[in-house]
Amino acid sequence: MPSFQGWTEFADQNRENPFVVRARVMTELYVSFVWLRDSVLRPVCTVLAVETSVRRVYDYLESGSRRNLRNAVAHGRWTYLQDYSGIEYWDGNVVRGKPLAPHRLCQNEVDELHTLSRGMSIAVLLALTDER
Repeated sequence: MPSFQGWTEFADQNRENPFVVRARVMTELYVSFVWLRDSVLRPVCTVLAVETSVRRVYDYLESGSRRNLRNAVAHGRWTYLQDYSGIEYWDGNVVRGKPLAPHRLCQNEVDELHTLSRGMSIAVLLALTDER
């Protein structure tokens, strides 16, 4: 993911620009909760027949409020809290008669889930490419 790394480095160099910071957060949320899970963790879990740490992390990210967060990020149903101390997202399915319900995560909670998803995906990618 050289382009993602390049974007991250660019955003780090321009962190005084609030538009760049917000775009970085949007990118990181999508990459961590949607792309890495769907493109890295899920395919690996379908191949692995045994219980592994990859499977446990995937199941954790796939369940409960974390799945709701993933769906909200994937479908653009989130926003920053007014003071930028975290995010608010909405889960539900209006088409199936389930109204959207608001949820809030402080930035520490977002960071923890982001780190878990990205860290496990990096470990899997390194194992698959045999680069250490």
